[in-house]
Amino acid sequence: MSPYQNSSWISAWYNKTNNNLNSEMQVFVVEGWQGDDLVFILPLQISNKLGITICKWFGPKFQNWNSGIFKRNWQEKKDKLNFSDVLSRIAEIHGNIDIFQLEKQRPQIDKFANPLTDVGCRILHADPIYIAEIAGSFKNWEENRRSKNSRKRLARKRNALQKAVGSITVQRAMSRPEVDNAFDTLFAQRERARKTRALPNPVSDVANLSALKQAAFNGLNSRNGLRVYTMTTSAKVLAVSCFITHDEHASAVISSMNENLAKFSVGRLIERDALEHLTIDGFRALDFGLGDDRYKQEWAVKEQVYDNLVAITRFGKLALYTLFIIGTCKRLLKSLTASKKIIRSIKSRYWF
Repeated sequence: MSPYQNSSWISAWYNKTNNNLNSEMQVFVVEGWQGDDLVFILPLQISNKLGITICKWFGPKFQNWNSGIFKRNWQEKKDKLNFSDVLSRIAEIHGNIDIFQLEKQRPQIDKFANPLTDVGCRILHADPIYIAEIAGSFKNWEENRRSKNSRKRLARKRNALQKAVGSITVQRAMSRPEVDNAFDTLFAQRERARKTRALPNPVSDVANLSALKQAAFNGLNSRNGLRVYTMTTSAKVLAVSCFITHDEHASAVISSMNENLAKFSVGRLIERDALEHLTIDGFRALDFGLGDDRYKQEWAVKEQVYDNLVAITRFGKLALYTLFIIGTCKRLLKSLTASKKIIRSIKSRYWF
């Protein structure tokens, strides 16, 4: 299962989405049994677009990756399940599903092969994800992953920032007022980044903001939920970084920083310190979200994620072809954008 399936997150998202959006989303949780043995749970949702009924993973678009919940030893059985048949049976039971759109799936989770990445039409997602498995201390992990020069560079940025604003502290928000203040700051900083740098702002949607905040409230006295870290100086919040946590997993959800302090690498500083807090608290599997940002490559290993499309009806087949074309165009656009960045970098260094 993914960190996004713990009760703190799911209850917050479900309640706030329904209350604030009054959406037509239908939660559809499927249990799979073999005799008296519960072998899987699929947390799904049903929505309708342009007259086509789509079944997808439950949760918001900004979740980094999705998964079902599987009993680990199901693959060892001789009568193991065929999930193509399972999805057909689910569609038959529901009676009104045109297509399954299972997005952002990892092929393996904790060395467990994800059976739902082998069904239907498998499309490479436009963005990869970066995953880190930590065996030892944070210090050893950092030294093994990041070069000495990179660590020194970030230390110089920290010193320069403290000379500019005073002593800084990165800590977890541990009370409702601290969480409220962190999300007020996050919203303002993401809005400014949206206006100045055209960065997306998921929390401009009131349902997303409310769900994130409620998940943080739910997780205040729990290991599982949303953890909010803030970088502060003289009670002023300079940056915010949020992680969904469950058992030993932590998944980076959203972050923000004071744009005026970008030259001090504030975003990278809070990320580094938040990761140290997480590893000290025993989180051993960390993901840094989707996208090829350079800082992720320093900390983690690139992993491809997949979108699986399973058409049930002729309308579903039409939707499958459309989604396949859209997905292909997104990947080509990402590739073109990455190529342009590389060319600009080469020109800036070697073009005279």
